[in-house]
Amino acid sequence: MRMFLHNFFLPVLRVLRASARTLVFAFAPFLAFAQFTDNFSDGDFTGSPAWVGNTADFTASGNILNSNGPQASSVIYLATANTLIDSAEWNFLLRLDFNPSSTNQVRIFLVSDQQDLSGSLNGYFIQFGESGTAADSLDIFRQNGSTTTKVFTGVSGIMTSSTTNSVRIRVVRHTGGTWDVYADKTGGTNFTAEGSFTDNTITATNYFGVVADYSTASRYNLYFFDDFSIGNIVADTTKPTVVSVNMASNTLIDVTFSEPVDLSTAQATGNYSIDNSIGNPFLAVAGSSSLVNLAFSNAFVSGPVYTLTITGVKDGAGNLMDAYSFQFALPDIAAPGDIVINEILFNPSTGGYDFVELYNRSNKVIDLKSLDIFEYDISDPLTYLEKASPLTAQTYLLLPEHYVVLTEKASNIQQNYSVQNPAAILEVSQLPNYDDNQSICVLRNSSGLAIDSLAYDHNWHFALLDIEDGVSLERIDYNKPTQDKNNWHSAASTVGFATPTYRNSQFSETGITGDEIKIEPEVFTPNNDGEKDFTYINYKFTEAGYALNAKVYDTKGREIRILARSELLGSEGKLMWDGIDDDNQKARTGIYIVYLEVFNLQGKVRRFKKEVTLGAKLN
Repeated sequence: MRMFLHNFFLPVLRVLRASARTLVFAFAPFLAFAQFTDNFSDGDFTGSPAWVGNTADFTASGNILNSNGPQASSVIYLATANTLIDSAEWNFLLRLDFNPSSTNQVRIFLVSDQQDLSGSLNGYFIQFGESGTAADSLDIFRQNGSTTTKVFTGVSGIMTSSTTNSVRIRVVRHTGGTWDVYADKTGGTNFTAEGSFTDNTITATNYFGVVADYSTASRYNLYFFDDFSIGNIVADTTKPTVVSVNMASNTLIDVTFSEPVDLSTAQATGNYSIDNSIGNPFLAVAGSSSLVNLAFSNAFVSGPVYTLTITGVKDGAGNLMDAYSFQFALPDIAAPGDIVINEILFNPSTGGYDFVELYNRSNKVIDLKSLDIFEYDISDPLTYLEKASPLTAQTYLLLPEHYVVLTEKASNIQQNYSVQNPAAILEVSQLPNYDDNQSICVLRNSSGLAIDSLAYDHNWHFALLDIEDGVSLERIDYNKPTQDKNNWHSAASTVGFATPTYRNSQFSETGITGDEIKIEPEVFTPNNDGEKDFTYINYKFTEAGYALNAKVYDTKGREIRILARSELLGSEGKLMWDGIDDDNQKARTGIYIVYLEVFNLQGKVRRFKKEVTLGAKLN
């Protein structure tokens, strides 16, 4: 089971406990406290500070330290003086342009009593490079003489690329030997907690440095280092925050905080509560320094949207978190018609991107991770051309009566249109590139069952549009058939020709009561301003099986438009007239007669005449 991050779908929910991580600290070089810093901006590493060791096997061109050793199996190192170990923090950037292994690895010595980092020493080092096929993690070892002991293992998967791996690392050592480890595996400045450990075996240091150990000759120049900084710990004034919530079962919840938290407050059950008769957990246990596992007596069930409230949790420095509320629900399985295609932009302006808006018209909470979207060939509806499968790799749940917009570039949609709810834009890695004229858009679940489909045609656009590019087609009524072309209309000019993330400008749920035929509105102004751009001829019969002929006449009896010819009707429905005549021209302002003739196979015929006024707005 997975959780739902509401706040209009604040995206990210981690399914695996160990992968739930997020922003902890923004990196900055701690110049005011630093024992040393070096960003190699001077293109040199022989002074200020001075590095020693295999100096001929490294370069500092391009404002970065780069290995340049022998093109044969080698171990090369550089070291620089450092005596700071208590209440200290180390910061640096590491880049490996290969996937490390047990025979092609890197070591960064945070602590060493010897200058020669390739020999016997006493110290601690970070290592990337493991045996086997498992994804690499950030590991820390203690070295005593020539014996090494692993004292910490970080999150798996920090280095996975065979071409470029950039990791920025922050390590903090408190007096007494407690270490906190943080990393940003993108090489940026958004650190995440890797974890903590305690080891106070070695309490003094003389050197800091790096070791490149490779058996593959081509790795000789693929080690890069930058932005070294060692200094005193900067006082922590940052409040802890909740970065992810994961449902492990229908009674267990995992809460991950942005940093290590104080156990006495993090394990207090009264600091957590859930509404809808769930209450407080009967158990709160720290799974790690920043992860708390909550166990509840009452099970969560499908249907309700729950709110988890967290208060009173502090970090190790005593900073109290702000009160936090988090909404979640158990997802349901999407069935045909639960979610409908509500708006589509298939012909964006130059430089723009397609989008498809979905609307959840059911009472279910549905996980979009279980859905994909296709483009099918209009000439061969059994053959798909492109697909986005799945829509998202992370859990993203859609609440009843809510919208989500699928696009490859969220920022582009926000730049070009009025977006009332940016959080309801879901950026997908690859949305089908829908044809500008006609194609088929299909939403399917993981079982291959079509949830909704739309075979659109650009001729459905308002006939008097000067340019169709950048204008979306909007669904008029959620509850009317998707494939009814009369249920679609160009988005209004007054809203900027599209309404991503909110109610369509052409939305209508008009109906009739009493009369069998009703015109709404009786006066309309088809100028595409979003207000009374068309009129509906609503019908409702007590029996089904009628066919319909419908025409529009002017007051002189001349036929203006054929709306339907022997069209089979349901028991109720509606026709739309947009003010366009059969010559594809806008009809003149004035009064018109809508003539309807309905008949069935039993020979029953009924005729109706209704007046409608086509008006024009005065500027």
